[in-house]
Amino acid sequence: MCRFPATTLMMYLRFILVSILSLLAKANPKFDIISKKEIEVRRSLSECIIEASKRFFNSDIETVTFSLPLKEVNGDVASPVTLNQLVLPIFESEARWALIIKNLSLPVQNAHIYATKSNSYIIQLREHDEFKENIRKLKTFYSWNPHARFLVISVKEFSNPHSAAVEVIQYLWENNVINVAVLLVDADNRKEYKVYSWEPYSNFSCGNNFSRTHIIDRCSHGIIQSNKSWFEGKISKPLYNCSVKVNYVLWPPFVTDVKDGYQISNYNKNQGIDINLMNMIATILNLYVIYDKTAYENWGVVYDDRTATKDLKLLLENKLDVVIGGYGITYPRYVFLDCSRSYIQERLVWCVPHEPLEKKKESIYCTKDKILSFPINMIMRKGFPLYNLFDDIIIRIISSGFIAKWEKDSLERKKAEYDESVYEE
Repeated sequence: MCRFPATTLMMYLRFILVSILSLLAKANPKFDIISKKEIEVRRSLSECIIEASKRFFNSDIETVTFSLPLKEVNGDVASPVTLNQLVLPIFESEARWALIIKNLSLPVQNAHIYATKSNSYIIQLREHDEFKENIRKLKTFYSWNPHARFLVISVKEFSNPHSAAVEVIQYLWENNVINVAVLLVDADNRKEYKVYSWEPYSNFSCGNNFSRTHIIDRCSHGIIQSNKSWFEGKISKPLYNCSVKVNYVLWPPFVTDVKDGYQISNYNKNQGIDINLMNMIATILNLYVIYDKTAYENWGVVYDDRTATKDLKLLLENKLDVVIGGYGITYPRYVFLDCSRSYIQERLVWCVPHEPLEKKKESIYCTKDKILSFPINMIMRKGFPLYNLFDDIIIRIISSGFIAKWEKDSLERKKAEYDESVYEE
């Protein structure tokens, strides 16, 4: 498909407007023809949406979900020129993104769990109740991705736009979304749109400073005022003693000896690899970790129908942040929860006693060949806001050689324990 040069975008939008108005006037004379001023307001917003998408959504690799307003698809809004009719033809002509259009008035059909997660969302705001219903329905799709960019837009003039933006941001935070920009019309110049956003961990906050939502940019007819990103850098570092709730399964060498409750970050090779990894991440990010041993005997299961058992069920219910202790990835865990990158392999090898190395003492010999191995991960609640930071730090810790050292220490300690408990006279 061809792409329209920027110089012809305005002419193309005008052509779309004239075509829509002409067709609707003939097809349905009951439609109220909106004013020229209102058309300019919508055209300005549509151009800002296109420009923001070009600037902030990655071309050729993005999956963008465009959510149709419930009132429009239900027929409750009888406007002859909806924003969808202006924006969607340009999206299609640009051919930059994989565009998914969601009609949320239809029954949800998740025919296949192997759905591509959306990288970005464009959601229209008319009324707050409608917006909340929109989010509730989007969450039912397997493609739901709270780590995506959320561009919330509205042509409605709110009496208190700051409060409207705060309400949107707070509701998205309650649904584990932090990467959001809200475009609301400027009452003094309705062709200009204010861009609202926030930084949830700024000013000694741990995600509840909604009142610090502020204007970060402005846009009119596709001209964005500044060069700053609307979506990057939402989390300021270091954090300010925010807490992370972690449940663990006692499973050597990953978790061996842990003090429950609040724990100041520390290193102790007897604690286990997962505990030392979590403590090092907490030290770097200035977090408090609250450890609690699982009340169950093992790890639990996540099923294709979004149900789960044991600690994984607590993650789905947002009652925990992270679980550790020999967890691996299954596809349902990947879809419905967040999984860190793998940092070590669980290995099954063959070990046997061998000839005495010292008088009155024997040891064991383990083969180098693995009988079985699978990667170990941290499993987090869906949309855990520190997920990307955790992953970046895990990469650094692996490359620094700490994981390999902890694994070696645990193996040597295990051999020493075996020698003492089994082969001592």
